[in-house]
Formats: sequence, C-alpha cells, structure tokens
Amino acid sequence: MILAAIVAAAAVAGTAFCILSGVASAAREDTDPFRAEYAAFAPLRAGLTPEYVESLLGVPESVGSLCAVTTCPPETEAPAAAALGTDAATSPATLHVYLGDHSIVRAVFQGRRLAGYLVTTTSRDFAPAITWLGVDLGRLGRATFRDVLPSNGAPEPTDAAVLVGSRLPSYAEVLMGGGASRYEGFLLGSAPVGYSGPGLEWDVEAARVFEEWQRQNPDRGLDPDVARRFRGASMPNTFGAFRDEGPLGAYFRDAENVRLLLTSAVEF
Repeated sequence: MILAAIVAAAAVAGTAFCILSGVASAAREDTDPFRAEYAAFAPLRAGLTPEYVESLLGVPESVGSLCAVTTCPPETEAPAAAALGTDAATSPATLHVYLGDHSIVRAVFQGRRLAGYLVTTTSRDFAPAITWLGVDLGRLGRATFRDVLPSNGAPEPTDAAVLVGSRLPSYAEVLMGGGASRYEGFLLGSAPVGYSGPGLEWDVEAARVFEEWQRQNPDRGLDPDVARRFRGASMPNTFGAFRDEGPLGAYFRDAENVRLLLTSAVEF
C-alpha cells in the first residue's frame, strides 16, 4: 500500500511537472521578442508570389535586375515559361531585398514566382530555424556548416565557393535538389553584410586552405576532404532554398553565383 501511494504521488507530481513545463514553454514563446520574425520565415518556399512574400516580409527595400548584380547567362533574363511553371512566355529574373530589424532577405523572382531566397541574420541574438523541405536543421548562428549538412542525414554539398579577402570574406555552399527533394535545392552561406561577430565562428586559416585549393582546381567546386576543416569550425549566417530546374536552377547550383549574390550591396 505504501509503495502504491508513492507511485501514485510520483505520477501526480510528474503530471504537474509536465503541465508546468508546458506553461513555462508557452510563456517563453509568448515573450520571445523575435517570434513574429521567425514565424515570417516559416512559410518561405519556391513558387510563392511577390504579394505573398510581401505579406510576410513587408515591402522590399529595393527591386532590380538579378543580372545587374551578378553575372548570369542571357537566358536567365527571359527563360522559357515551361521550365518555370509560369504563364508568361518570358519573364525577367529580379532581385528583391527585404530589410528586417534583425535580418536581410534576398529573394529572386522569375516573373511572378519565387525562384530562390537567402535569409541572413544581422544580430547575434537573432537565430531563426534553418529549414529545408519542412525539416528543422538547427538554428542560424548556433550550428556549424557541418552540423547542418550532412549530420542531419543529408548528403554533402554539391558545390562551394569561398573568398577570404580582407574586406569582404564570404562563403556559399549548395546542395542540389533533384527528384528526391522535389526539385528544391538548399543553400548555406556567410554573407559579409550580416552578423559575423563573437559567438559566430569563422576559421580563417581553414578558409585560406580551401580558397587556395579552389584556386589550383578551378574546375572542381568542392572537395569534401579539403572543405571539412572549414565546414566543421565555421558557422553560416545565411540559409535559403531554390527551385532546382530551368536556367535559374542552373544559376543557383553554381556556388560562386550565390557567393556573389551574398556580397551584393545592401543599404540600411
């Protein structure tokens, strides 16, 4: 009888603890100063209209031609509609930049459809979930590149590009989509205009080794063995996704294009 009473008391205590824990968790979410901004990123995916993206992120700070910012093939300006699922015969690629209180979002539209986007944190405390295909891969600014890929079961990146330069060090890596991921590719990077201070690691020496390897092997974008040290000791401040088909899919599959996009000027 005594043992039964102890078990019953423990069960009651456990239930009470679960209830209190749930209440505490809900209270934390309600008081999270970034909850609205985090929620705005959750619905982002390729194929959205400009109006819907504006309903999430507000009016863009700037809108311009993608090819005016980075080098891209002529067909990126007006590719065939069939490859993009759009109604127009041709539709130019445009870059929309959204500035939040703690983030920058670069969104590339093909006509009226979102072809790809990049979310960059500009604050050490702002750490949105890194998501791909509805899966949470960690928090931006809290995990290394290798923590995100491939430790979550995803394969190694298919391409990467790094520039250590004294003024604008930057890095981008791409994971191609294809049929297995419903033609949705994944992006990670370090943007120079973004948070890069204490608490967000960047292994300069490992980056230099990787940069030198790329200089000597211009036709090979990524050697996992060469990149391993940098990826395991450095953290992204940017994540994103893209529709992996058509001319813009080819544009995003090239990590150097993504890196250049991340270095494009942004005025606060």
